[in-house]
Amino acid sequence: MERGVVVELNNRRGMIAIQLDDGSFTIVENLSSWSPEIGERVLGDLRSLGGCDLVRGNGGSASVFVQDFDCARALVRTRLLY
Repeated sequence: MERGVVVELNNRRGMIAIQLDDGSFTIVENLSSWSPEIGERVLGDLRSLGGCDLVRGNGGSASVFVQDFDCARALVRTRLLY
């Protein structure tokens, strides 16, 4: 399980960038009714492609699909499909 924080959003497409504690970035697609906020802490299997459930900092959960992981900061906006 990896810990991270939401750092960027594309709400129109449901895409979320999460910076992991080691400094790398994971890009996920939101599959639930979760309305993520910048700075929100999450925990989950963020280094495996495919579906997973995140545990949110408030104790809730959210279903996401991991699109990419170990991304460089320079690629985050591209991966969010802006």
